[in-house]
Amino acid sequence: MNERSKLKDVIHVWNQWLDESVHHSLPRQKVLTMPQKNALALIGVRRCGKSFEAANLLSKLSKQHLCVNFEDPFFIEHNTTAILDDLISVY
Repeated sequence: MNERSKLKDVIHVWNQWLDESVHHSLPRQKVLTMPQKNALALIGVRRCGKSFEAANLLSKLSKQHLCVNFEDPFFIEHNTTAILDDLISVY
């Protein structure tokens, strides 16, 4: 399997995780919104729901989003800045 095919598989797996995460998350007392044209950092102790909250935010923004975990073995093996360009072109 070539590198682009593997990258497509990685994107598919993490976007599938994102879709499933949104359906399994619990309602929060405070609803977060994404600031426009700014970055948002979700910080907190381990296992407090940062990834799930990020998944909820992404799902509300649009249907065109990319979610990957850079700790995925694929990215550890392909640890270059060029992989970011490849991600965008493949997606």
